[in-house]
Amino acid sequence: SIRSKVLDMLGSKEGDWQSYRIVTGGVRGCHTRADDLKSTGPDLSRIGVCDEVREGSSKSVVLDASSDDEAVLGPIIDAGLDEIIPTIVGAVDDKNAVVICGPKGSPCRAKAKLEEKGYKSLTTLYSCPEKEDGMDKGQAIQMWREQMNTGGDFFPDEVVLCGRNAGGALRDIARMSSYPEVVVVDALAPSEHVSNVHEYFVKTWVNNVDEHFVFFVPILDATDEQRTSFLKSRLNSQDTDPEFYSEIY
Repeated sequence: SIRSKVLDMLGSKEGDWQSYRIVTGGVRGCHTRADDLKSTGPDLSRIGVCDEVREGSSKSVVLDASSDDEAVLGPIIDAGLDEIIPTIVGAVDDKNAVVICGPKGSPCRAKAKLEEKGYKSLTTLYSCPEKEDGMDKGQAIQMWREQMNTGGDFFPDEVVLCGRNAGGALRDIARMSSYPEVVVVDALAPSEHVSNVHEYFVKTWVNNVDEHFVFFVPILDATDEQRTSFLKSRLNSQDTDPEFYSEIY
């Protein structure tokens, strides 16, 4: 054939060449055009149809997760801390942040991650190791007052939330230091902090401060009502439902 002779003249050996054709919308009159168009561009029949993810793949998805899966879902949480927060508030070197962790000494991924970012200030609120109903109320309040005295005129860098809830502590931070632009509840922190901060602090921000802010709450367990109800209750323009609500798996 003419093709074979041209290839021989060019010194091309078997396996060194490929044969293909390009069919575009401008090629008319070709007797195979109807079938060619079916294979031109993306396969529209595959839209929304994902390949099966093999076991052990980095693309595997954990459904019906719990706190035991925090390490597995860590990359997703880290992506939120790395990408979502600066996208909303901008550069963080002039921003104040607060992270709420579990009891002091327990793992707190959010704190470790935020410490890498170079915030102007980072305040850590540790959960009280004992339930309020298991502590003497006067003792808990005294413990809180003693902690407040360690910071002088400013709110201390680290405190334990005995004798004070998270929402109240954030109001103290705003009064003694400055309003934080970023508040993060660690994925393993007790969920009561979420509803408490939402009730007492976020509303204060919305009503009194004309700046962008982030309240970041990872949800590991879809049955965690305090975290999921917070997400679904965030309103826009006083509407009864969120303007945007999505779940990412």
